[in-house]
Amino acid sequence: MARPEAAGSSRPGPGDRPKPEVTERLWTCPECRTPVTGRFCEECGCADGAQGAAGGHPLPSPSAVFRLAETAATVAVTMAVVPFVQALASRAAQDAYEGARELLRKIARRHRADDEVVISDPQADLTLRIHIEATDEALRALAGLDLRARQTGESPAEVIWNRERRSWEILAATRWVALVNADREYFAQMTADSTDGAQGSLSFPPYCPERRIPITGRGLLQIGRGVHRGARPEIDLAVPQDPGVSLRHAVLEEQPDGSWTVVDLGSLNGTTVNMAPDPIAPHTPLPLVDGDRVHLGAWTTITLHRI
Repeated sequence: MARPEAAGSSRPGPGDRPKPEVTERLWTCPECRTPVTGRFCEECGCADGAQGAAGGHPLPSPSAVFRLAETAATVAVTMAVVPFVQALASRAAQDAYEGARELLRKIARRHRADDEVVISDPQADLTLRIHIEATDEALRALAGLDLRARQTGESPAEVIWNRERRSWEILAATRWVALVNADREYFAQMTADSTDGAQGSLSFPPYCPERRIPITGRGLLQIGRGVHRGARPEIDLAVPQDPGVSLRHAVLEEQPDGSWTVVDLGSLNGTTVNMAPDPIAPHTPLPLVDGDRVHLGAWTTITLHRI
């Protein structure tokens, strides 16, 4: 005979389950990891809401939701006032530039007081540096700063938060370019000094338009001719082909202070600077200044300019 149940007690039925916690009703977007309550992610437009709500990735705690929301708010404020970051954010999720994701990671991390958040895009004309301890104040101050109007000419602007003055400083930045052309004066000197009959066998190219190559921020640029071991040099002198240039002739190397050096890689015909009679020492960096001319091959001159 079965024992009677105590008054007011009942066994849980098959349909009785504990109510889910608040965070269990959220799902994490598989694309951008944003907490979502509906069927669509408002950040990237992902439509995996039904799947996420049923069997997605529940967030560990309400405090985690708060931290993510706070991060999203910070990024949203930044995007609203910084033109190029706003442009990055507007791209489709699958085409998003890695810099936007790095920005999210940097702001979300725990920082020391002297750390900085650096927001930049190689294709943009603006660099933003924010000290973490002043992030909130700095972001509020950005709302009254006309970043677009302060940009002039071809030089990008660097915007830095001054912690002592509690204000933004917009600094003029410089960029370096390399002008590559066929130099008739250098060609005449080369053929005049030649002792192996090159004067009669070489002819100056009838058409060789000047090339303007931005080099700031690129670190190391190979100078050569054509494909070598599956790679083409950044400054390729194959068209029109300069017969005096080696496959791997020289490199331009960017320095920590933004200046440049040239290094001859042991080329057959050497590298000279500013029409000097003797070539530079191979495998030895030579500092360059604005206006320096690097000569190599039979007629090629590469002039560095700071703008």
